[in-house]
Amino acid sequence: MDAKQLEQRFLEAYELYSDAIFRYCFFRVYQKQDAEELTQEAFIKTWNYLSEGKPIDNLRAFLYQVTRNLIIDRKRKERPSVSIEELFEAGIELEGPHQKNIQTILEQKELLEQLDRLEDEQKELLLLRFIQGYTPKEIANLLQETPNVISVRITRAKQALHQLYVSPQQTT
Repeated sequence: MDAKQLEQRFLEAYELYSDAIFRYCFFRVYQKQDAEELTQEAFIKTWNYLSEGKPIDNLRAFLYQVTRNLIIDRKRKERPSVSIEELFEAGIELEGPHQKNIQTILEQKELLEQLDRLEDEQKELLLLRFIQGYTPKEIANLLQETPNVISVRITRAKQALHQLYVSPQQTT
C-alpha cells in the first residue's frame, strides 16, 4: 500500500470511528478533555503503527485495543464522579439498539455511580454492549475472546450491576 492509500485508509477510519472512540473514552474516564486526549493519542499511535508499514487487518478492532490499553494505563489516576448534566454538556449521545432503555436508566445518577463500582472488565463489557451497541460477536472480536465467553461475562456483569443498583449500600 503506497503512502497516499495509507493516508486515505487512515482518514476514512478517523471519519468512521472517531466519535465512537471518543464516547468509549468518555464513558471510561468521565472527563471530556481526557477523552479527547485519549482519542487523539489512540489515532496517533495507530497512524504511527500504520506508517511503519505494519499491517492491520481490522482497523476498528485495533483502534479499540489501542484505546483500551491507553485507558488502562491512565486508570492509575483517580476518576471523579460525573453528573448526567456533564454527560449531555459534553455532547454525549447514546447509540445502538438499546438507546431508549439506556437513556431512561442514565437519567438516574445512581446507575453511573454503581457502574463505577464494577470491576473494570465488567464495566468495559457493559459499555461496549449497551452504550456503544456492539454485539457479543463484535466484542469477542475486539477482545480476542469467543462470543460465548463474552455473552456469559456480559450476563454476569449485568447481574452484578443489578445487585449493586438494587442494593447500593452493599460493597463489592
